[in-house]
Amino acid sequence: MLSKLLFVISSLALAGGTYLGFKNRQDFIATRNEKIEINSQQVKPTMAKIDETVTAIGAEIGKWKDAVASKKEKEVALTNAQSNLKAKNNDLEKIGNEIQEKQTELTTLEAKLAELLGNETIDTIQQKIDTLSQEIASLETDKENASKEYDVAKGKIDALEGTVASLRRASSERNKGISQNALEGTVIATNQDYGFAVVNIGQNRGLTGGSKLIVKRGGQRIGTLNVSSISANRTVADIEAGSVPAGMAISPGDTVILEKVQR
Repeated sequence: MLSKLLFVISSLALAGGTYLGFKNRQDFIATRNEKIEINSQQVKPTMAKIDETVTAIGAEIGKWKDAVASKKEKEVALTNAQSNLKAKNNDLEKIGNEIQEKQTELTTLEAKLAELLGNETIDTIQQKIDTLSQEIASLETDKENASKEYDVAKGKIDALEGTVASLRRASSERNKGISQNALEGTVIATNQDYGFAVVNIGQNRGLTGGSKLIVKRGGQRIGTLNVSSISANRTVADIEAGSVPAGMAISPGDTVILEKVQR
């Protein structure tokens, strides 16, 4: 019984202790939460200020980064601009040197021009050029008129040359006729059986086919020959029937002349 009682008392004591421990724990938790809530309420404004400060610092850092980046860009742009400026200065210096050279060359040319012109000026030379141009134009007109007159004269000359050529041909024919009128040869052979004679003149003396030759002896006409064949310096001619008087015959040594007088 005693042991049961002790057991009960112990159980009650343990239960009471457990209750008190639980109760104390709950009170502690409640107190701690209360303190936490109080602290949280007190810390919130501070945390808000800290957040604002952090945000402001972040914004400033962003601005600083942008400024740094912009600075680098500006430095790069400045470097490029300085390079371009240096290049432009070099170009400007080069152009200045070229201008100086051209100016020197121009001065030299002006001096040579002044030496060549003497007392002349560009204006007086231009006046002379204008005058010469007018004179050339006038001469061109004269040339054109002269060319027309030349064409007219040339036409007249051509006509006269044609007339002269015609007269020369007529004169040549006349001279040829006169030469033929003076043509004289000699019978060098005859053939009475076949009725032909050979004379010592031919084409080289102007004799032509179809011509007639008069045969003379001592100024007397003794017959007529009809040319039948001609070589360079020989002619064969038929003795015209009935042209030789009775009792006479054409013989070697007789003289021959053209029957028809050429005019």
